[in-house]
Amino acid sequence: MTHEWFPEEPLEEGPVGPEEEGVAPEEEPGLGMDLFEEEVPPEEGEEEGLTTNRTFIFAVAGLVLFMLAALCVMGTYALVVRPRQQAARATQVAAITQTAEAQAALAAAQTATAQFILAQTATAQAQPTATPTPTATFTPVS
Repeated sequence: MTHEWFPEEPLEEGPVGPEEEGVAPEEEPGLGMDLFEEEVPPEEGEEEGLTTNRTFIFAVAGLVLFMLAALCVMGTYALVVRPRQQAARATQVAAITQTAEAQAALAAAQTATAQFILAQTATAQAQPTATPTPTATFTPVS
């Protein structure tokens, strides 16, 4: 097993450097300048300039599907759920209105009955009644 950093061959003794050998530091092998500059060969069947990023395509397709699902949900809400809620609300308003009208009619009827009873009581109280005259009583004084 050989690594670029630890060759199995023995190192040469003596002055080694880019200035003495005439090699520029960018071109000197083994210094790690080219570790991240590796060329990846294109896959078979793909042209060099037209590579596709499948992860990106899958992410875009997922977002498009999510947006379509959201539009379907909003359409269902707008065309089915919301009209049903409005119809139920209209029915509830009608029931509340009828209840209020019935309560008002009942209150009016009770008020009329109460006024009739008060009128009869007032006329009955207005007639003079027979009041007995007081009689003298014996009260012992001690």
